[in-house]
Amino acid sequence: MHGINHRKAVMVLLTLALISLCAMALAASGTGVTTASGVRLRKEASTSADYWFRLPINYSCTYSDTVLDANGVTWYKVSVADPNGSDDQVRTGYLHGDFFSASTSTTVTSS
Repeated sequence: MHGINHRKAVMVLLTLALISLCAMALAASGTGVTTASGVRLRKEASTSADYWFRLPINYSCTYSDTVLDANGVTWYKVSVADPNGSDDQVRTGYLHGDFFSASTSTTVTSS
């Protein structure tokens, strides 16, 4: 009886691993706009991460990837310059999905 449960558990784990690999092969990219004022461009895909600067509402940017965190939040990876003009350097960071409206196009990448 225990052998059947062990086989089921192994099959479930293998299925989850395959799903994860397939998801990594798909990279979302597109454009979008911020939906609130003061949206933080985070250095990592986490609400506790430091941030580069804040973006104004309706700020348009292109995202190159998405990240789904452990809480089910989608983060959008973008590269933008500070809209306040304090620095011309382009920074790469993450925008929280609750504050970014994306139009998506999915592309397949080889891994």
